[in-house]
Amino acid sequence: MKILQKLLSSLNNPQREAVQHFGSPLLVLAGAGSGKTRVLTYRVAYLIEKWGIKPEGILAVTFTNKAAQEMRERLEKLVGPAARYLQISTFHAACVKVLRQEAHLLGYTHHFTIYDTEDQQYLIREVLKELDMDERIYPPPAGGPLHQPGQEYPSASRAGFKMGSELEGEKFGPGLQG
Repeated sequence: MKILQKLLSSLNNPQREAVQHFGSPLLVLAGAGSGKTRVLTYRVAYLIEKWGIKPEGILAVTFTNKAAQEMRERLEKLVGPAARYLQISTFHAACVKVLRQEAHLLGYTHHFTIYDTEDQQYLIREVLKELDMDERIYPPPAGGPLHQPGQEYPSASRAGFKMGSELEGEKFGPGLQG
């Protein structure tokens, strides 16, 4: 308990409130260099030491891999071996983990790839080449999301693609038929 008091005494009032908060989830939003990683680290240690929360029941997420690693290292010092049971990751890694675990509910396998903007543009260019389509007529988006609200794209049929029931009876390769 002495270590908890020492940790709490090094925090300002809003930080101390965040660390001691109990009974519901907590979102900590603050600017760069304001001590978010320290507050989250102390909060996790506080939940384990003061309230007896099992480490495997705690999810701590942050924006960067660096902050997640820093949090893990600090918690290893604060709570010892219990730190290895904590779920500490970036928002992206935590969300991908959930998506992989629950992909079957959406009709997908857990083997999927998430493409960033650069990968998406490369893939679109490769598909256009493969389909012998002119990139000047069907230009890939310059940046950002592939679909912009209000942006019109050529319809699949206008681009020469067949969809759904139009594929019935088509041959796709040895033994494959629509």
